[in-house]
Amino acid sequence: MFSASSSSAATPSYTKVSTDQPVVALTFDDGPNGPNMAAILDILAEHDAKATFYLVGKNVTKEPELVKRTLAEGHELGNHTMTHPHLPKLESDKKRSEIVELQALIQETAGVTPVTFRAPYIDYDDEVLEILGEMNLPAINANRSVGDWQGDITVEKIISRATNGVQAGDIILMHSWSDKSKAALPEIFAILKEKGLRCVTVSELLASAKEPA
Repeated sequence: MFSASSSSAATPSYTKVSTDQPVVALTFDDGPNGPNMAAILDILAEHDAKATFYLVGKNVTKEPELVKRTLAEGHELGNHTMTHPHLPKLESDKKRSEIVELQALIQETAGVTPVTFRAPYIDYDDEVLEILGEMNLPAINANRSVGDWQGDITVEKIISRATNGVQAGDIILMHSWSDKSKAALPEIFAILKEKGLRCVTVSELLASAKEPA
């Protein structure tokens, strides 16, 4: 039903989803991010596309109205920790608080509690996955990371990484602070449309998964 990392922990760790539906999940990490993320929301609206935004607590406290706007426009809010640390480097109680405190903060800010989680740097250990299992939060990774954090990345390269060989069930990872990813979005949407694919939230993608044989 999904591609998952090997772990004895209870929570599944998704990199993509096996689905019969013509859908992909577009995800943005590290928000909210002021004007650049607001512009991304405008572009998503123009293309009738939905996305999942993995939020960081220290940014949520700075821009609560942008969080509320994101939800109001039909996008999904995901948990990306309070301070964006390498979770495996933390003590057990700090690992837990990074996740639990953001759940509460997003609930307080937007009136919803995230139902999916992505670790900063896609960096997990078994203890983190066990905590997520206790909280019923699946770990969402990606099989298409565009690398927009690379200083020398080009808009054309981002488009290529997002769309070359793209298939239903893919999870695309971008960052909502990246002006280059913002610039790439219109062409990405054009290519996805040509391929008959549409962008949905991560939860919608998971709900479309084939039942295991």
